[in-house]
Amino acid sequence: MNPIIVGIYYECPYRRVGDQVYIPGAWTLKQLLTDPKSLFDRSPKNPDGSRIFIDESELLEMFLKEPIDIWVNSFGGARSNFIVNLLEQKYVIQNEAHRAKGCHYIRPLEVDVDMGVFCFVDDFGLALSSQINRGFTFNYNKLREDAGEFSVERWIENVSMQIDNWTSESFFPVVLINTDHIEENASEFERTFGVPFSGFQKRKTREMNPSLEPFYEQISEVNEKLAELPNFTVLGVD
Repeated sequence: MNPIIVGIYYECPYRRVGDQVYIPGAWTLKQLLTDPKSLFDRSPKNPDGSRIFIDESELLEMFLKEPIDIWVNSFGGARSNFIVNLLEQKYVIQNEAHRAKGCHYIRPLEVDVDMGVFCFVDDFGLALSSQINRGFTFNYNKLREDAGEFSVERWIENVSMQIDNWTSESFFPVVLINTDHIEENASEFERTFGVPFSGFQKRKTREMNPSLEPFYEQISEVNEKLAELPNFTVLGVD
């Protein structure tokens, strides 16, 4: 009697980075199927497995290699993953460029997308605290455009520039979404994107992380900038 192998059972450990669960081998399998050369890439990596790099031309090349429909961006801690999950019902949202850097990059680039989405919240201090509490300070690597060392002060300065860049002239229309007020704009969201709105959850982070107290003035300046933005609007291309 000849045995027939119908499958392989493999039990592996997993680890958490903040609220995210990472299973060893899952991303490797995707790389093996879609981009086997990347398995030999020994460049520095973030804790979520995404590659750390600075060169903007490399990011452009990645977008060109693997196009998406909508570029969703935020400064982190602003529920952009929730928005991504909703939009993925109809659109291609994520690729390696978005995962590695585009999700938080400091500015929009001249790439072939239908539109962009910039997610933000009322209180940048809570968004920053959410990332610090979850051990997600590596999001700074995705935001920055230079090789300067990490500091909270530099993180805040870059986010302030990011807000300016994503709320002014762009290469494509950009939808601004204050996710603290997304429920009251749910019907507008559905009309704009043609996808149903559901599954919203209130913010878990309610207080600013104590480590941010020395930066209260800088954070307040960013909050003043955010307060001037509409909770939901579409910015056209000039």
